[in-house]
Amino acid sequence: MLLMDFTEYLERHNVSSGDFTEDAFLDGRLKTLQPVKGFRGGSDSIFLAVSVTPQAGQKVADLGCGGGTAGLAVAALCSDISVVGLEMLEYYADLARVNATRNGLSDRFTVVNGNIAKINDYLGPDSFDYVITNPPFHDPAASRPPADAGKRTAFQHSPAPLEWLRKSLNVLKNGGIMAVIFRTERIGMLFEAVKDRAADIRIYPLYPTADKPAKRILFLCRKGSRSPTKILPGLILHGEDHGRYARKAEDILKGKIRPDLG
Repeated sequence: MLLMDFTEYLERHNVSSGDFTEDAFLDGRLKTLQPVKGFRGGSDSIFLAVSVTPQAGQKVADLGCGGGTAGLAVAALCSDISVVGLEMLEYYADLARVNATRNGLSDRFTVVNGNIAKINDYLGPDSFDYVITNPPFHDPAASRPPADAGKRTAFQHSPAPLEWLRKSLNVLKNGGIMAVIFRTERIGMLFEAVKDRAADIRIYPLYPTADKPAKRILFLCRKGSRSPTKILPGLILHGEDHGRYARKAEDILKGKIRPDLG
């Protein structure tokens, strides 16, 4: 069932409009409804979206799309492309459909309700030019699970990150690009996931401030490539006041410029 109306969504999931906020991205070009309590798209979603540059006619998969912020941002920035979001929780899959409709993108953004563990039951192998994903990065054995189901799925999903990334590569065409935003301390897992399947790796650190180590990275790889890895200069997110984004980071988040990913 494809939900087109927010009122119908509220009735189906027995929630009220007060349980959601409307958040603007890309300098107001994209507005998404998001739960007050639960998983919410933010700057990570936009950094992920601006890291890919699909051309007309190409297909993008947003795996674990939540309410659709990242995939919808790709669709908003790039005309004449199609995006498919895969989301396990029906609550979020339906919300992504509503957000697509509200932004006039439902003709180019579709959502499949399914678990990435069985990805080829929903999405064909070797069928996408780009894959974007923000996989769960917490180890369930080493951290307390969030109470909210949406956050729990986003942070401690099954399959675990390694298998999630391997499954993601399955739907990517040979020569296609996978973009991931991930925690820096678990970078080894990214290399392990793409070993012997993808290369031309580009690592783009996201530094909180100029004097702090990067906590997150953008990690891009090309399936079937043998090109060497590049560690790029990266991006400083905040200036000296720590409260505002630095100019370049702000311009990237507004969609005015793209990060230099080599």
